[in-house]
Amino acid sequence: MKEEIIIHEGRKLKVVEVITDGKSQEEMEFEQWSDKKYCLKAVEEDGYTLRYVKEQSEAVCLKQLRITATLCDTLRNSRKLCV
Repeated sequence: MKEEIIIHEGRKLKVVEVITDGKSQEEMEFEQWSDKKYCLKAVEEDGYTLRYVKEQSEAVCLKQLRITATLCDTLRNSRKLCV
Protein backbone atom coordinates (compact mmCIF):
# COMPACT_ATOMS: atom_id res chain seq x y z
CA MET A 1 0.00 0.00 0.00
CA LYS A 2 1.26 3.45 -0.90
CA GLU A 3 1.90 5.62 2.15
CA GLU A 4 -0.42 8.58 2.24
CA ILE A 5 -0.50 11.75 4.33
CA ILE A 6 -3.81 13.53 4.90
CA ILE A 7 -4.74 16.72 6.73
CA HIS A 8 -7.61 16.41 9.19
CA GLU A 9 -8.72 19.32 11.37
CA GLY A 10 -5.44 21.11 10.67
CA ARG A 11 -3.25 18.11 11.64
CA LYS A 12 -1.12 16.03 9.28
CA LEU A 13 -1.87 12.33 9.66
CA LYS A 14 -0.33 9.25 8.03
CA VAL A 15 -2.88 6.75 6.68
CA VAL A 16 -2.20 3.37 8.27
CA GLU A 17 -5.27 1.39 7.23
CA VAL A 18 -7.98 2.02 4.67
CA ILE A 19 -11.44 1.07 5.90
CA THR A 20 -14.12 0.12 3.39
CA ASP A 21 -17.77 0.66 4.29
CA GLY A 22 -16.75 1.34 7.88
CA LYS A 23 -15.18 -2.12 8.23
CA SER A 24 -11.54 -3.13 8.50
CA GLN A 25 -10.01 -5.83 6.31
CA GLU A 26 -10.09 -8.24 9.26
CA GLU A 27 -13.81 -7.61 9.83
CA MET A 28 -14.60 -8.21 6.16
CA GLU A 29 -12.59 -11.46 6.11
CA PHE A 30 -14.28 -12.65 9.31
CA GLU A 31 -17.67 -12.08 7.72
CA GLN A 32 -16.64 -13.98 4.58
CA TRP A 33 -15.47 -17.02 6.56
CA SER A 34 -18.73 -16.95 8.53
CA ASP A 35 -20.84 -17.16 5.34
CA LYS A 36 -21.84 -20.77 4.54
CA LYS A 37 -22.03 -20.31 0.74
CA TYR A 38 -18.65 -18.58 0.61
CA CYS A 39 -17.07 -21.34 2.71
CA LEU A 40 -18.53 -24.14 0.60
CA LYS A 41 -17.23 -22.53 -2.58
CA ALA A 42 -13.80 -21.95 -1.03
CA VAL A 43 -13.56 -25.59 0.11
CA GLU A 44 -14.65 -26.75 -3.37
CA GLU A 45 -11.74 -24.81 -4.85
CA ASP A 46 -9.19 -25.83 -2.20
CA GLY A 47 -9.95 -28.40 0.50
CA TYR A 48 -7.25 -26.99 2.75
CA THR A 49 -9.31 -23.83 3.30
CA LEU A 50 -11.48 -25.84 5.72
CA ARG A 51 -9.19 -24.65 8.51
CA TYR A 52 -10.50 -21.07 8.05
CA VAL A 53 -14.20 -22.00 8.16
CA LYS A 54 -15.73 -20.69 11.40
CA GLU A 55 -18.73 -23.06 11.46
CA GLN A 56 -17.70 -26.34 9.87
CA SER A 57 -21.09 -27.65 8.78
CA GLU A 58 -21.63 -31.23 7.67
CA ALA A 59 -21.95 -30.10 4.02
CA VAL A 60 -18.61 -28.27 4.09
CA CYS A 61 -16.80 -31.15 5.80
CA LEU A 62 -18.24 -33.72 3.37
CA LYS A 63 -17.15 -31.56 0.43
CA GLN A 64 -13.60 -31.48 1.82
CA LEU A 65 -13.63 -35.26 2.36
CA ARG A 66 -14.76 -35.88 -1.24
CA ILE A 67 -11.98 -33.67 -2.57
CA THR A 68 -9.39 -35.39 -0.38
CA ALA A 69 -10.65 -38.86 -1.36
CA THR A 70 -10.50 -37.94 -5.06
CA LEU A 71 -6.95 -36.67 -4.63
CA CYS A 72 -5.90 -39.86 -2.81
CA ASP A 73 -7.46 -42.04 -5.54
CA THR A 74 -5.66 -40.01 -8.20
CA LEU A 75 -2.31 -40.38 -6.45
CA ARG A 76 -2.89 -44.08 -5.77
CA ASN A 77 -3.68 -44.73 -9.43
CA SER A 78 -0.70 -42.75 -10.64
CA ARG A 79 2.31 -44.78 -11.66
CA LYS A 80 4.67 -41.85 -11.09
CA LEU A 81 6.44 -41.36 -7.80
CA CYS A 82 6.06 -37.85 -6.45
CA VAL A 83 8.99 -36.58 -4.41
